[in-house]
Amino acid sequence: MCSHKRCRVEEQHQDQGTATRPEEDAIGSVKDAQIKTCPPHTGFIGGLCFTCGKNQDEEDFTGVPFGYISEGLRLSTLEMDRLSGSEVKNLLRERKLVLILDLDHTLINSTSLHDISAAEMDLGIQYAASKNDPNISLFTLQGMHMLTKLRPFVRKFLEEASNMFRMYIYTMGDKAYAIEIAKLLDPGNVYFDSKVISNSDCTQQHQKGLDVVLGADSLAVILDDTKKLSVFIW
Repeated sequence: MCSHKRCRVEEQHQDQGTATRPEEDAIGSVKDAQIKTCPPHTGFIGGLCFTCGKNQDEEDFTGVPFGYISEGLRLSTLEMDRLSGSEVKNLLRERKLVLILDLDHTLINSTSLHDISAAEMDLGIQYAASKNDPNISLFTLQGMHMLTKLRPFVRKFLEEASNMFRMYIYTMGDKAYAIEIAKLLDPGNVYFDSKVISNSDCTQQHQKGLDVVLGADSLAVILDDTKKLSVFIW
């Protein structure tokens, strides 16, 4: 037997002891709960599920690639729907739409340096472009042997459009080309950030799929030189 006070002290110690062990168990329970939520996996990055950490090679998962956001990122349809819903809410709160911009024959014109005529060379076109002065609109793309001309007032257009739209570049050109053009259009990386989509990001060959643009289903405005918008798929 023990005194009333002593019994109460012992009970408190016992309660404290059991209070630490469940805390450790709770951590394990959280981990178990996270693992139990997969499958279905929300998505993978770098080959690992960002919910449970399992290797993508060991799982039956395809998903939609979002490599332009982060290399190796793939999202499930359910996760895409969730993020798109969140993006739509953000856009509506900011009173903005999504503006999808093509590059060639829309914002810029490019040609190979090999296609410049002797007469054009005499005019000093290549020399002027090689100066890469931000105040001019003619540029050479280093390492690509390309000459690029920005459309008149394109930077002013982007500045004003940014107040009404969340803007994406979407081109059927390759990634390196798209990134170089984005640097010319947006030297301060103010408008596009990682929102530069190229042919390697498309989910269907030779078609611009809006499935890789979050929130585009209901809020997209497309600026493209292609007459038939069937090049875009919903």
